[in-house]
Amino acid sequence: MPPKADKADKTNPSITEAIHALAKSFNDQLHELRLSHIELKTSLKAEIESTLSDLQLKLDPASSSTQPSPASAFKEWMSNLLPTPFLLLQMDDESSEPSDSKEAAAMVALSAIPPPPDLFITDLLGDEFRLSLHALYGISSQTCMQLTGHIKGHLVSILIDSDSTHNLVQPRIIKHLGLPIEPDPAFLVRVDNSELLRCTSKIYGLPMKLEGLAIDIDLSLLDIHGADLVFGIQSLA
Repeated sequence: MPPKADKADKTNPSITEAIHALAKSFNDQLHELRLSHIELKTSLKAEIESTLSDLQLKLDPASSSTQPSPASAFKEWMSNLLPTPFLLLQMDDESSEPSDSKEAAAMVALSAIPPPPDLFITDLLGDEFRLSLHALYGISSQTCMQLTGHIKGHLVSILIDSDSTHNLVQPRIIKHLGLPIEPDPAFLVRVDNSELLRCTSKIYGLPMKLEGLAIDIDLSLLDIHGADLVFGIQSLA
């Protein structure tokens, strides 16, 4: 009598194909789900960035404006460093009475005095060139600020001084760097101690970097001590 066939050796092809088809369908659905998740994540990220950008523009409209030129940025930066000048009006005690009627008639009511004109930097310069003792000798004070800059890759010390009118540089710095100078009409610089110094040369449009800002600046040559350069009120003109 022949042996019976082993049931384990028999495989139903229809069941195997159904299992493979089910696994393939599951993998395809899982792949589509992952793609949809990535697309949704990308779309949400772009929408969030756009919303944040719109909010930033509404809260800070100035951030969308055109970047200022280096010269304008330098003047604004210098304006923040130099203290604002102010005027004082000396008056007699209001409680004191004039000694006679002539003095009373000569007095002008305070309300009749016109307000002073706006004080610009050019008005401060006038015809007189001034230099503070701090700038001349490199002495620290509350009206000065010491910074560093670069000229042709060389490190230089700079003194920001609101008590000085013009921008100055030590002649030895110009000579050391081999920079061209031009003769300038001689003028006198009055120091705080009433000393007068003579200046005859100038360098125009000197390119330099100050606190990462590239600028071109005019400098008068004067034998100062301490700082290599002095930036006065002329820096804002």
